[in-house]
Formats: sequence, structure tokens, C-alpha cells
Amino acid sequence: MAAAAGCRSTWAMMCSVSTIAMDGGPENIDVRVRAAIRDTKAQTAYGMAGAPDERGFLERAFRTFDIQFAPLFQGRTFSNVVDKGDYKPEDVAEVLIEVLQPALLRYLVDFYHNAPHSGLAGQTPIDAWIEGTRTYGVLPPPSPSRLRAAFGLTVKRRIQNRGIVVAGLEYANEELAALRRQIGQSDVLVKIDTDDLGAISVRADRRGSSWISDAVERRASS
Repeated sequence: MAAAAGCRSTWAMMCSVSTIAMDGGPENIDVRVRAAIRDTKAQTAYGMAGAPDERGFLERAFRTFDIQFAPLFQGRTFSNVVDKGDYKPEDVAEVLIEVLQPALLRYLVDFYHNAPHSGLAGQTPIDAWIEGTRTYGVLPPPSPSRLRAAFGLTVKRRIQNRGIVVAGLEYANEELAALRRQIGQSDVLVKIDTDDLGAISVRADRRGSSWISDAVERRASS
């Protein structure tokens, strides 16, 4: 991802997340967001409404972006109407997501990770990461199948005699056959990684069911 964005530094830091802390905004408490986090085997933690001091690290990150990154672009909305003044961001906004996304990655990977940080006693974030991982280790990142189950494109299908057909490709294995014997012709939920159609994730369309992931292999559809 860093290389695709044109970063000069590498972005080798990766691990599993045990808890994702957020505020209680409607987009964060959405059932789809909570389900995706649950499917990564992480937990959610919501800060108390109206108490930004309860999530100081997150608020400080927003402030850092506001000081260091946001001024590079026109169309800022600012944090309050006093700071905004007579500025009309809607009249000058011009940045597309296709431009903003790689720019943010380059800021994080090339600048922020390599800049001395007062909260790290002057260390850079990348040096602190290297030191910390050598001392404590990290949980390995989620497997591709777990990421697919959490963040993949969702479609509904029925399990046929030859398995499940998605985009003209057939997927089948013993677990899928066993699931068909349990639920018959009921719909199942299918998760697809649009960048890798070598496997899919499947589960019954019912609460509490588990994903069938790793063993669902592709076969050419005739």
C-alpha cells in the first residue's frame, strides 16, 4: 500500500488489534461496523459522549492531522466556527479521494513515522515500534480469510449441487456441503475479496453462525 502511494519509506508495522476505541458517532455504532470489528476478533470501546478527555490519544491525533496535514489542502472545515470565520470551504474544496488517500499515506509513512515525537521521549514512532516489538512482540496480523470475512463484499447465494457460483466461478468443499445438508435451499451470506477470487467466505444467514473460510476453493464453472 505504501509503495503504491509513492512512499519512500517502508510500512512494515502490522499486528492484530484487540480493541478498537471510537466515539459514539452514528457511523461508529452502525451494526455493519460493529459486525466487521467482531469478525476480526477485536472488541469495541466507546468513549463517553461529551468527554473528549476520555479519549485523549485519539483527539490528539486529530489535532496533529489538523496542524500538520490539513493545511496542505483547500476546503478545510476547521474544528469550530470561530476558527473557520468567514472562510467558505464549499467554495474552494477541490481534493478528490483519489488524491487525498495516497497523500495521507505518504504523510503518515514518510513524515509522521520518521519525525521525533515528544510523547515518545524524542523517539520517532518507527524506532519506538522496532524497540517495542523486540521487547514485547506483537500478535500476528489477521489472516486473509479473516480479513475477507470482516471486510469483503457481501452477496447472498444458495448452495447448489456443485457448490456456490460467484462471478461465474464455482466454490465448494466438504464444510460447504455439510452446511447445505443443514439448511437446505436457504440463502447464505458470501464474502468476496474483489482483489483475490481464489476463495470466498460463507456462513448461514442467521444470527450467531460462523464463517466457513479457508477451505472454500475455486473451480472453473462449466
